Amino acid sequence: MAVSGCSAPGANPTIPNTDFPTQPGDPDRPADLATGEVTWIADGDTIDVDTGVDVIEIRLLGVNANEKNECYGNEALDYLIDVIKGKTVGLQISGEDQFGRILASVWSEDELINLALTREGYAIALTPGDSDPYGPLLLAAEDQAYASGRGLWSDNACGATGALPDLSFDSAASQVDPKGPDDEVLDNEYIVIANNGDNSIDMSGWVLRDESSRNRLVFDGQVTLAGGARLTISSGCSTNPGWCGARSIWNNGGDMALLLDASGRVVARSRY
Repeated sequence: MAVSGCSAPGANPTIPNTDFPTQPGDPDRPADLATGEVTWIADGDTIDVDTGVDVIEIRLLGVNANEKNECYGNEALDYLIDVIKGKTVGLQISGEDQFGRILASVWSEDELINLALTREGYAIALTPGDSDPYGPLLLAAEDQAYASGRGLWSDNACGATGALPDLSFDSAASQVDPKGPDDEVLDNEYIVIANNGDNSIDMSGWVLRDESSRNRLVFDGQVTLAGGARLTISSGCSTNPGWCGARSIWNNGGDMALLLDASGRVVARSRY
């Protein structure tokens, strides 16, 4: 599909210095945390901890690392193995997720691991809820990592080469919270991508995703965005490509849109 004019609605990572200096704004470790030994690292945001009474599955609060089959997922896994596997950590518990995993801020001595993951570009921050004491700090750390091109935000992440194309999300033209029940007006919920350059971009195999781990739209077939053109992608079936699903994609309370090229490299990012 060629789009012109306006549309309608791997390798082992290099582990950075893990003796992070304390930076302005870094939180102090709370007193009287639950503690335990990290016995298993499932992926870049999920670990098992042996408290001496039980082995519990911990989902790190406020962050989302890529899956192991995605760009930078293995690097996030290897990072956690390097810094906390077999070590005693402190757990600042904030409830459970929908899968029954314990949500926690994880401390290794005086280092908040959730923050370290985000600051070094191994994970993205999640839109904070009321139970996340460090949510704004994680968002700021993500901004810092993105601006510095660290980790998954690097121009050459996942073996990608060449300059990034000049694409962006047109937030003013997008509509993430349409009138009416979200799941009943999917065609009215849409994201607009703008090609700000002069050259056409082949977007076949690219991915549009939100900040969660479940919503991924792969651009199958031939999708070409002409120079100066815009591409509208609805949560329904009215656009091509479109999510064409049964539920809304974009959270009304805040979310992030990421556009990935065929290698998994981040081409555009927008948080609202």
